[in-house]
Amino acid sequence: MFIREAIALALLIGVPAGVQTKKPPKAPPKKPAPQKAPQKPAPNKPTLGTVQLPGDNGKVGTTYQLGEKGGELHFTLNSARIASYFKNPQDNIFAKEGERLLILTFTAQNPQKGTDMSLSWSSFEFTAISPNDQNFTSSDYIYQADTLTHYNANLKPAQKVQVVKVVPIYNTGPVKKLMVRRGSGAVLRYDLSDALGKVESIFTNDGIDLANEGPGKIGTKFEVGGREIEVQEVATRTSKVGDYEPSEDNQVITVQMKVTNLFAKPISVSWSSFQPSLTTEDGEQLDWRSDFISMGSGKTISQEVAPGESIRGLLVFAAPKGVLPNRLKLKENFTGRVIVIPIDSVVTK
Repeated sequence: MFIREAIALALLIGVPAGVQTKKPPKAPPKKPAPQKAPQKPAPNKPTLGTVQLPGDNGKVGTTYQLGEKGGELHFTLNSARIASYFKNPQDNIFAKEGERLLILTFTAQNPQKGTDMSLSWSSFEFTAISPNDQNFTSSDYIYQADTLTHYNANLKPAQKVQVVKVVPIYNTGPVKKLMVRRGSGAVLRYDLSDALGKVESIFTNDGIDLANEGPGKIGTKFEVGGREIEVQEVATRTSKVGDYEPSEDNQVITVQMKVTNLFAKPISVSWSSFQPSLTTEDGEQLDWRSDFISMGSGKTISQEVAPGESIRGLLVFAAPKGVLPNRLKLKENFTGRVIVIPIDSVVTK
């Protein structure tokens, strides 16, 4: 009877009689589908509101939106450096006494839709504030970064351009406050203390400050306001040089000097370009004859010097016989800066 009941139950549930049932094996766990690497977000198109607004501290390399509503431009400060002169095809720009040049390279972009935007020297206002709270601004040209020519053009929607601005600022101290502003919009502030490119010059020890006086050496070239100067020799003359001739009681002393034009435009060189002071060991100042004469013709030099070209000449002094100089202080009149050169030897010619 029990067998019949088992058969009937087996037929009912579909299992052969006398066969023990087993639990079906568990399916192996599925491997998780590989996750896709996160994709970098597509760069924002230059539309309003896609970049940071001005804040307390601007960062080099970060793009900001500057200007009033409807007149915004995007601004990115790419780099900042100190210089004593700025070479370009159109202007001879140099730092004068009490100044150094702050060279700012930045990118401007038009974020407007369907509207051209003008970019010129007046599009942004740059103000450097000295440690004693003096403001230094510039209303001069901006320059296209690749050609270094004046830039004044309209930017098409989404168009960007890299340009250069030169701002003469105070000659010593950190550049902790640079303000950038467009129109009456919000002000963008930069602390450039640790972001400045350095200048090589006899007027600096740290590449940042630019003193009004610097040390020189005979036979060594130095740059002063885009002019490379080399004092080559100091000599007493035994015979006439130009219009100057030694006498029984007085001698003629000459300082041989070479001037090279480092600019991309001609410069003027003449006797009035310099104000030399030649002194003895006792501090006596020798008589400069207010002349810078040609080494060939002996005539007074007054001429233009082309880019990359040089001119050599003689500064002429008179002194009592037997009196020799031991120091030259050479003031370059375009910049007002002074080079101090010790004189170790004087030759006789």
